[in-house]
Amino acid sequence: MIYAPTSRAIEREQLIRLVEQWNENRLDLFSLSYPNEDLEIHGVMRFYFQESKTKVSTKCIRVSSTATTRAVIEALVDKFHPDLKMLSNPEYTIWEVHENGEERLLTPEEKPLLVQLNWHKDDREGRFLLRQQSCVTIPFMALQVGNAENMDNMHRNNKRFSKREKKELKKKYQQALPLESENAACELYKAIPPTTFTRTLSNPEIVMKKRRERKIEAKLKGMGQGGSLKIYGYDLVPSRPYVTLLVSVRDQACKIVKETLEKYGLEKENCDDYILVEISLPASGKLTRSLSDLRDINDGRHERYLNDDELPLIYLADHAGDASKEIMFAVRKRPSNIPTIRRFHGSLSSTNFAFGVSKDSVALSSDFHSLSSENSLLRAVSPCLVHLTPDGKELASYLPILIGPFVTDIGGDHSMKIHLTGEQIRPRHAVINFSNGIVTITPSVLNAEIEVNNQRISQTVMLRDGDIVCIGRIYNFQYYNSQVIF
Repeated sequence: MIYAPTSRAIEREQLIRLVEQWNENRLDLFSLSYPNEDLEIHGVMRFYFQESKTKVSTKCIRVSSTATTRAVIEALVDKFHPDLKMLSNPEYTIWEVHENGEERLLTPEEKPLLVQLNWHKDDREGRFLLRQQSCVTIPFMALQVGNAENMDNMHRNNKRFSKREKKELKKKYQQALPLESENAACELYKAIPPTTFTRTLSNPEIVMKKRRERKIEAKLKGMGQGGSLKIYGYDLVPSRPYVTLLVSVRDQACKIVKETLEKYGLEKENCDDYILVEISLPASGKLTRSLSDLRDINDGRHERYLNDDELPLIYLADHAGDASKEIMFAVRKRPSNIPTIRRFHGSLSSTNFAFGVSKDSVALSSDFHSLSSENSLLRAVSPCLVHLTPDGKELASYLPILIGPFVTDIGGDHSMKIHLTGEQIRPRHAVINFSNGIVTITPSVLNAEIEVNNQRISQTVMLRDGDIVCIGRIYNFQYYNSQVIF
């Protein structure tokens, strides 16, 4: 007789996987034990106690997953100040703090070890800060008390505060709390900068690489067709003239502005205060893209401010046939006379540019030029595959399949970027790789039938402009590089 696993057994297996993922990227000191029958785990945690701007203590203690914040605080007080415990009875709190300034107060019943375990999702680093609650009800910053005489007056007149005055004092106090809290987090990282001693990650370089790969993979999976786009932000960070983004054909200008700010480390800025600018340059006067060249074009003579709902990649494709000018994009502070405007209400679905969807089915709002117009030209922003008939003629009713950077999967499985059907199509049939300006195609399995220029391939082959690619004896494509106009 076969017994189905109980919910507790399933929960234990899930916890074991979480522990293994944590231990894989963490120092041995901070390794977690495997859960026992009661699903309890143990591990070492590092805590910080900041008595002043320059004096910071740190202790490591072994913590159970069942230990609450209240219990951990009691253990930490014994560690940090056993001599002061008998003299006073101050209140303490534990804060989860990160290097970017993000912080959160742990509730008394939270489990600090489980909070730390959640860092594995993004391979994050963080710190736990023990703070002593101030005995002063209203901070000096809020009351703006200048000297001891004013303090005495405050104590003498405390009972005579009107309701309005008390309300104002409470408001000032609440406004001062976030500033005081933020300064404390920044001061902790200033007092003890991140080093090999303070981190929990065993190999930050590999972890960062894996994090970037996951981010790119998720971005490519959800972006539909698109490519990389340079966004110049020399006004934001002069030492870093531009950043490169992975942009979908349906990404709006406001989203590109947001991602650009994140790339420059300005994620806390209000995106509405910035704007995407289209800069048109004469083709005959191409810039060397040096910082001085970029600053020379700030006069606005060849610039246009994009509305937040515009689609820059589509706009770039529509104007690619104009050889008289070169188009680039920059992010700048929004001028005071340029309001936030959203003109377009239609959007492109990612399926519009998938294989097997005709141009005529692509519909945009009346404010935007339809791609299915006979007079419109679509240039492949990146290399592409064009669907051919069995006799080698191009199927004009189908859009080209744009090949994005890195890996594009082809196969019968619905998770594939290019989904094909047929008896000869394997679930994962082939992989197209676009890197460093070179496009290659590789069979994913031994029996995957792929021909390039009527020659069956069994290993990686580099594609050249005009190559004919046949997949599974059914699908015929012609490969074009990024210079071809459709």
